[in-house]
Amino acid sequence: MKILLIDDHQELSEELSRQLQQVGHEVRALEEAEEGLGLLATEAFHLVLLDNKMPRMTGLEFLGALRDRGIVAPPVILMTAAPNAG
Repeated sequence: MKILLIDDHQELSEELSRQLQQVGHEVRALEEAEEGLGLLATEAFHLVLLDNKMPRMTGLEFLGALRDRGIVAPPVILMTAAPNAG
């Protein structure tokens, strides 16, 4: 499975990428949501793992931008390591 991982926490992203690759997935990791918008417009993925709490564009804003730009995305799992994500 080809997975796009977007998370601004480098250590968490590297660990998650490593674990996914160990079980046979291809992972492309990015630290900025804006870069992910461009990539999804030109490259196909099976799944997006998306951090919600990022400094320049939240995960929810990213989803809105996908819709606004007419980018058809694969399933998206929105995640956060923030303790008070409510």
